[in-house]
This record gives sequence, C-alpha cells and structure tokens, in this order.
Amino acid sequence: MAGCQSIEPLQWAPDDVGVQREQRREEMIEQFERDRATADLRLAREQWQRGDLDGCDSTLRRLLRRSPDHQKAILLLAELRLEQGRGKEILPRIASLADAHPDDAHLQYVAGVLLDACGDTQAAIPYYAKAAELEPANELYCQSRLSVLEAPSSLASALSEAAAPARSASGISGDSRTAR
Repeated sequence: MAGCQSIEPLQWAPDDVGVQREQRREEMIEQFERDRATADLRLAREQWQRGDLDGCDSTLRRLLRRSPDHQKAILLLAELRLEQGRGKEILPRIASLADAHPDDAHLQYVAGVLLDACGDTQAAIPYYAKAAELEPANELYCQSRLSVLEAPSSLASALSEAAAPARSASGISGDSRTAR
C-alpha cells in the first residue's frame, strides 16, 4: 500500500472541462451551419440550372436569412435577378459588396454587368475596368470593358453613330452566366 500512496489522485478541473465542452459545441454548430449553407447553395445552383427560378429564389432567400453576408449566395442571387429582369433589386447590395472587396475580379465584373443591364453603362465602366485589371487573362472581363468603352454613351451619340455607317458598337448581353 505504501507504493500507491506516492501517486497523487487525479484532480479534475470542472471549469476547464465545461469550457472545452462549450467550445467544442460552438465549433460543431459553426461547422453544421457552414455545411448547411454549402448544401443550400449547391441546391440553389442546381435549381437555377434546371430553370426552377422560383425554387432557386426560395432556397437563396432561406440561406441569406441565416447567413446574410454569404457572398456566393449573393452573387447567385444577382445572376437570378438578372435572368428575371429584376437586376435593380440587388444592385445596391452588389455595388456595396464590390466596393468592400475591390480585389475580387468576379465581384467587380458582376457589379458592372448589373449596372450595365440597369442602363447605367457609365457607372459600369470602372467595375469592368477593375475586373480586367485584376484578371487581364480573362477574355470576358477584358471584352466587357472594351465593349462599353466602344458603345455609345448617349442617345445623341447613338444617333450620330447610326448616321456614320463605318463603325458599329458592340453591346453586352447582360448574361452573367458566362462569367462563372
């Protein structure tokens, strides 16, 4: 028995275990939310690609209620709104997101497409230019920038250009699905 007395009994620190358990619980909840957001985004993309715009809209709204700053969901919502002809609804959100993330070429491009589709080509130019500057190898970004720079900026210039048969301006389709 004397040999057993030299071993100190284990002393539990109940506070430490409780803190660790709570931390693990929070980490598990965060992981669950990330996984759920990923699954919802995947579902919304599939719905959009199948042409189920109402289902895609519903899934994205549900996802953005839980995670209002989910950038990929916001971008997909912008593409959806463009397809629905409702780009103006998402334009303020995309423009502020693009301004907050000036080094994201795709975000800059989408902001340009939205502005252009909403009729504000002049405001779209800096976004297209930034996207082309950030990713000069991306032909879509560079072509979009060139297209709006070559396009007439007003009705007066459009009419004078129509009178001069030498040059024709190319426009942008506004279909951002090609930017994926």
